[in-house]
Amino acid sequence: MKRFPVFAVAIFFGVASAFAGTYTFNPVLDYGNTDGYGVAPWSFICEKGAYQAWFGFDVSAISNSDIVVSASFMGYVYDVESASQRSIWYEPDDSWIAANTNPANKTLTELVGTFTHSGDWTWVTSNLDVTQHNWGNDLADNYISLMVTGPLSGAHECGQIYLTESGYLPVLTVNTIIPAPGAIALGSIGVAFVGWLRRRRTL
Repeated sequence: MKRFPVFAVAIFFGVASAFAGTYTFNPVLDYGNTDGYGVAPWSFICEKGAYQAWFGFDVSAISNSDIVVSASFMGYVYDVESASQRSIWYEPDDSWIAANTNPANKTLTELVGTFTHSGDWTWVTSNLDVTQHNWGNDLADNYISLMVTGPLSGAHECGQIYLTESGYLPVLTVNTIIPAPGAIALGSIGVAFVGWLRRRRTL
């Protein structure tokens, strides 16, 4: 009878018990600053705090009991300068999304990412820092608010990011795991399965 390594079975159930899913979202609402250029499918992201592009994501597809372990933001951006840093900020107050109101220039709350780009329009992806607060609150109210603005130095380095009406939709990707009780339950199934295989002398 063919035998299977114990560690292989254990790893299989360990992975199965931990991984929940990968989710991708486009904004359900966004607002930007065109600084007098009128209605446009883009927003300036030139100076930290003064030029803010807001993106609201409906994350109701994720179970409230999941745990967010990683996330990334992808946007289509343009840089007027030779090379510029942009910063991405998290905002805990999601009320602007349901109210469909422009948050305008709110106080910066929580830095979750940066990226550097240069030249013509291009896609950029930034991995977000998800360690600073409990994202369970965001899953409970079904929304995540992110804002893209200028460099951390506060320098005025002009750039732009496309909003959803441009057709170049920003993307929020979220990876989650199931919480400990579920993982323990699946782990217990794995242990029981290993014991059953041992009794059948399969392992």
